[in-house]
Amino acid sequence: MSNTTSIYYVKASPTGSRSSPMNASCSYFADPACQQPISGTLVYGQGITNCQIAQASGSGLQLKSATYDTLNQPAASSTSNFVTAVNGVVTIPMPADGSSTKGVILVFSDANTSALYPSYDPQIRNNGN
Repeated sequence: MSNTTSIYYVKASPTGSRSSPMNASCSYFADPACQQPISGTLVYGQGITNCQIAQASGSGLQLKSATYDTLNQPAASSTSNFVTAVNGVVTIPMPADGSSTKGVILVFSDANTSALYPSYDPQIRNNGN
């Protein structure tokens, strides 16, 4: 299980090419210096309702947005489950009254914004109250 924190940091690098699927290969960290790697589910503390993922210094791609959905619920796609990055940080709302696990796809771009790179689906979970 991952450590519990209120913000995680991500470094991303491109994979694939224009002729094959392009994705962002991501590494997650519990600290801004990227000294504490995290694997598996990103776990947020009890009562935290805004889960944040921030672009780490030295990332090969720029964090642009995220889309998310609650796991074990009917799939939904709307503007209510899409957030844009603000200053390299995406904020994903979580319920204050109980545990919830969401699948998240982060969207990155290269420096020229000539291509988009989606991440593989990390999961985030809050511990609820």
